[in-house]
Amino acid sequence: MVRRRWCQRPNVDIFIVNIYIFRIDYNGAEGSGLQGWVKEMLGSLTQWMLLICGLVLVVGILYLIPAVGKYLEKLAKWLGSFQAIIGIVAVVVAIWQGLGNLHGLVLLLVGIMLAISILSAIPALGKYLVKMVKALGGVQVIIGIIALALAFID
Repeated sequence: MVRRRWCQRPNVDIFIVNIYIFRIDYNGAEGSGLQGWVKEMLGSLTQWMLLICGLVLVVGILYLIPAVGKYLEKLAKWLGSFQAIIGIVAVVVAIWQGLGNLHGLVLLLVGIMLAISILSAIPALGKYLVKMVKALGGVQVIIGIIALALAFID
């Protein structure tokens, strides 16, 4: 009986694939050189943050997803323990990325909603941020669904 390997040179093939993916990411970015690469990385960071923040916001309805709902709910509850940290990172990424598009605006709003426990200590703005978040608390799930949808839209 002869055993066949599916790949004769796995290390070489993996190395070539990694180089090819890096070339697509580096050369496919907007602009030229390092500036385009940084813009591309910021865009994907914004989408990752929207995904994480959206999961934390919709933790109450994740069990309704048929196959993976209970696992996503466990993940979202675990992420919820880092809610304030995730919110601060989301606010920083939104400001750093720029508020010129819908992704940045939603990420800023979601970040403020998640980090309100820390942001309420800001002397001049704190009480107004708390009022805004309390007003938006009724539509938290809808904002979370919008954040999840924007995470997958480029």
